[in-house]
Amino acid sequence: MRILLVQDAQDTIAKISKMLNTKEIVLDSCSFSQEAFDMCELYEYNLIILEQMLCTISGDNLVEQLRNKDIRTPILVISRSNDVEKKISALRKGADDFLVEPFNDKEFLARIKAVVRRSNGYSHNKLTSGNLEIDLSDQKVFYDGQMVSLTKKEYMILEFLFLKKGSTLNKDRFLNHLYSGSDEPEAKIIDVFICKLRKKLEAASGGKDFIKTDWGRGYYLADAEA
Repeated sequence: MRILLVQDAQDTIAKISKMLNTKEIVLDSCSFSQEAFDMCELYEYNLIILEQMLCTISGDNLVEQLRNKDIRTPILVISRSNDVEKKISALRKGADDFLVEPFNDKEFLARIKAVVRRSNGYSHNKLTSGNLEIDLSDQKVFYDGQMVSLTKKEYMILEFLFLKKGSTLNKDRFLNHLYSGSDEPEAKIIDVFICKLRKKLEAASGGKDFIKTDWGRGYYLADAEA
């Protein structure tokens, strides 16, 4: 999962960065509206977390500007104010959810996953493809009830395939999803990760192939044949 944090308070940036650092999440941050627009053009984000009380611009106005530019990425607004009218304003401008600071770490993570899940058309945290199941809440994968042990990057790839099921994902989109710009490796690393992930899923399922190749275009997730 890749998230953009729009925030100008360094203490909040540090807190959220620490909170998400151990999760299967790539977190980028910026402080200004133009930076946010530029980042959204550069990367495909699963979620934007946006401070309502930015120093340079009202967070609500930034939400509206993002929507006017047809940026459809789900937005979670965070605010130090519990004022009902401020909540209504953010939601009317186009935000998907609103959370008051200081917030509980577990609730924050639950809100993130719920907003991302809903934005991709899922009503439950547990997504399935045949007998393969991914639990977005616990970030675990199961086949026929038995847990499949995956590395962080393997999980992130499978999660992305689930969230974008029905779409073919090329290597650039995987790199975008897995890495920050400073540490992005060569595109061929995606083939290596996919190969290892396929082997683990095939071992767990008795040889079933869930990850399909669309030659020249990329990879997609499909229900394996029984």
